[in-house]
Formats: sequence, C-alpha cells, structure tokens
Amino acid sequence: IKRFLGTYKKEVVYIFAGKADLWGTDGSLAGLKAEEEDTSKIPGQTVHEAVRSVLGDYLATHAKLDQHLPESEHSLENPRVHHLVSAGARVMYFWEGQQVLCLTS
Repeated sequence: IKRFLGTYKKEVVYIFAGKADLWGTDGSLAGLKAEEEDTSKIPGQTVHEAVRSVLGDYLATHAKLDQHLPESEHSLENPRVHHLVSAGARVMYFWEGQQVLCLTS
C-alpha cells in the first residue's frame, strides 16, 4: 500500500480492518480480545500501532484533517478526495466498521 501511494500521488486508499473468527485458529485472536478488556488500551490498539508504523504519514487522522482541510470542508464526516490528497490524508482507516481518526486514547 505504501509503495502504491508513493507511486500514485493522487490516489486515496480505504482500509477496512477487523477481527475474523476463523475455524482452527485457537488463540489467534486472544491478544485482540484481551486488549478489549484492558482499560489502559483502546480496542484494536495493537493493529492501530501497526498501521501507524507503516502508513502513519498518509493516515487521515483528526489532527491532520482539522489542520489541513479548508474551512468550507471542515466537516470531517465527508471530505472531498482532492482535499484529502492535498492534506496528505490519503489512507482512510476503519476498525470494526468505525473510522479511526485518533490512534491513541
């Protein structure tokens, strides 16, 4: 994804991530499920950190959108693609169906 974004400068990528219960994967989701019970972490924090470590410069975060969207586009709910590109917010990231705009608590 990072190489794609580096090559195609006007493209936006949407990532829809989440847990998947698969047969024969005993314990593979144990870490993510335990994270949900840990009040010092946000659900999916391990995944958010991994996404940020690879695509952080491209992520559409609240801070980036708030700082770089023009006043006419200041509704964070439905920004235009060309404004996302000009803001450098080219990866829209969703976790379990919820858009992730903040990666920490």
